[in-house]
Parts: sequence; C-alpha cells; structure tokens
Amino acid sequence: MRLRSGTWIMVYNDLEQGRYSLVAAMSDDEGATWKWKRHLDGRPDAQAPNQYHYPSVIQARDGAIHVTYSYFTPEGKAIKHVRFDEAWVQAAIELLFLGGRLGSGFHHLVQFRANALSASAERSRPCR
Repeated sequence: MRLRSGTWIMVYNDLEQGRYSLVAAMSDDEGATWKWKRHLDGRPDAQAPNQYHYPSVIQARDGAIHVTYSYFTPEGKAIKHVRFDEAWVQAAIELLFLGGRLGSGFHHLVQFRANALSASAERSRPCR
C-alpha cells in the first residue's frame, strides 16, 4: 500500500512455512528494497503455536497506520487491531522483541474474541 508520504508498506508472514511471525515492512523506492522491517507479532526465529494471518492495512487522516489481522492462539481466535506510525517502523532496524515489549508508538488497540455466533470487545489498552 502507498502511504501519503510516498513510502510503501506491506504486512506479511516472513516465513517459508508457518504463520507464527508477522512483520510490517516499508520501502521508499517503490518496492525495489524493503529497508525497514518491524515485527507486529511473533518472531521468525521463535516458533510458537500462535498464528497470525490475513492482514489488512489502512492509513488514517492523522497519518496513523492501522492493521487488523487474524490472531489464533491455543486459547482461542481473535481479530487484532494495531496502530502505529511510519517512525515506529523506521526507528527499528529490527529491535529485539523482549517479553512482549514492542516499544513506544505501537498499541494493541482492540481485540475481539470470537464465539460461534458473537464477538465481544475487550477494553483498549497499550501494549506493555
């Protein structure tokens, strides 16, 4: 997706097999190179039972980037919504993911847990 700044962004599973790692990547040369990458969930070097798929990306009027994706864990299924800005991705030429800490500028805003026929929203909260 082309952001208003002209930078391109894509969100994808950076694995050949499995979906336990989801990354946002940005390019300032129309996709020739993807020099900025930051993980939204998981890591390619840490196989886990969690799965992240079907990301969707939009940019809000305020410049914030919103991503929703399927979030499957052994405990259940959810749709996760995250919000961040270009600077958050660019600030990490891949920072270490330590115990769920993703740094400032990134928030898990809304998470829906799906039942067979309904979903209930959990309270929005920053990722800590």
